[in-house]
Amino acid sequence: MSSNSKSNNKPIYRVAVLLFPNADILDFVGPIETLSHAIWNRDRSAPEPIFEIHTAGRATDVPIPTGDAKLKIQPSIVIEELLDTLPSYHILVVPGAEPAVVEKVADQADGLELRVVREFAGLAPPQDGTGLERILLSVCTGALLLGKAGVLAGLTATTHTMALDRLEEICNKENTGKKTEVVGGRRFVDAGLARDGLRIVTAGGVSSGLDAALHVVELVSDGDTANYCATIMEYERRQV
Repeated sequence: MSSNSKSNNKPIYRVAVLLFPNADILDFVGPIETLSHAIWNRDRSAPEPIFEIHTAGRATDVPIPTGDAKLKIQPSIVIEELLDTLPSYHILVVPGAEPAVVEKVADQADGLELRVVREFAGLAPPQDGTGLERILLSVCTGALLLGKAGVLAGLTATTHTMALDRLEEICNKENTGKKTEVVGGRRFVDAGLARDGLRIVTAGGVSSGLDAALHVVELVSDGDTANYCATIMEYERRQV
C-alpha cells in the first residue's frame, strides 16, 4: 500500500519498526500488537485498519534473545529499502535493549540505524492529505539511539529508569546548544512538535511501549479507539 492508502475513505498510516539484533522483544512487539488492533470501524469481522506496519532490519533474520535460545525475526524489509522509501512512512518505532547493545548499534561504522532516525526526523510533513504529523516513537532504551542521533535537543524525554543518567550523558554530548530534559517516573513523554510536522514520543521501560502506542492511537483517531485497543488486549491503560 502507498502512504495515502485508504480504508473506506479513512487514511491508513504507515509504520516502520526498526529492528536490530538483541532488541528487547516487548519493546517492538508491544507497539505492533497495540497498533494492529486499531481499526476505524471497530468491526473485527471486517476491519478497517488504521495502521500498516512494516519491520525493518539489516538482515533477513534478526536474532532476538529468549533465554538460552535465539528467536529469529524476519523483517519485512531491509534497512536500505526503508531508507529509500522513508518519506512514505508516518511513524517510526525504535525499540531498546541492554544499553550496551543500543550503543553498539548506534556506533556501527556505516551508521544505518542512526541514518534512519536522523533522516526520518528531518523529513518534511507528509504531503499525502492525511493531516498527520510524523511521529518518532522510542521505547525503553531506544531513546539512547535518538539521543545519539541528536534529535532530542531542546526536548523532554524519558527512558528505562536504569538508563536515565546515560541518556542525559548522551544528549549532553550530542546536542548542539539545546539541553534535553530527561525525566523519570513516566510511562511516556510526548514532547510535542519538535519542529513543523514531527512529534517525538519517548516511552519508559519495556511495557511502557504499550501505553505510548495507545497514545499514538489516540493521536491519530480518538480516546475511545485507544481504549478499545486496550480492551481487546485486556490491558489496563496508563497515561502518565
